[in-house]
Amino acid sequence: MEDKLLTGKLIAFEGIDRTGKSTQIQLLSQRLQALQIKHEIVRFPDRNNTIGSLIHQVLTCKEKSISKQTLHLLFSAERWYMYDKIVEYLSNGIHVILDRYAYAGIAYSTGAQNLDYNWTLHPDTGLVEPDIVFYMSMPPKFTKDRNEYGKELYEREDIQTRVFESYKRFSSLPYWTVIDANTDLNVIENEIYENVKNILSKNARKLSESKVNFQV
Repeated sequence: MEDKLLTGKLIAFEGIDRTGKSTQIQLLSQRLQALQIKHEIVRFPDRNNTIGSLIHQVLTCKEKSISKQTLHLLFSAERWYMYDKIVEYLSNGIHVILDRYAYAGIAYSTGAQNLDYNWTLHPDTGLVEPDIVFYMSMPPKFTKDRNEYGKELYEREDIQTRVFESYKRFSSLPYWTVIDANTDLNVIENEIYENVKNILSKNARKLSESKVNFQV
């Protein structure tokens, strides 16, 4: 099989709930649009597809019969469901911005559901590794005061605190970029954009050499 060349960049945003990920993704998208830079936004979960819709039922507490292991695998299944489309975008020079990725799946399953860390890694092994991950860092004691907090399954301060700690496992990954999400919106936007400009100037990657690795 021909090894695809990924001329587009994979840019992921991670963090606990209500840290401003969606806002910064929108601001970045607006900048790229203004520069006529082709890109797509992919959200996990996407509550409009079949798998994401089922995940939504669980997160909004409308579906309670699914085990925590099944939920973890559902999140992973949706990422694999989008794998071919993401590779298609990247191999055609279209940058992809991810609103959460496999790191969220692992952090939430270990932090909120107390699943075994090593077990949670396996389902996502082989996904495309991001060129950069922006980790929106904000302690849960601040996020709990944000609008609409508490409407979903994991939106409790004690759970978010455990997830916040779980995310620290990824802090030494070379593409992991910590953003202080508790600072001025424009400062955050500019910091992210400067990092993205640098990433966009990098050489293309081969797909075979771009498989996600959760450990340094």
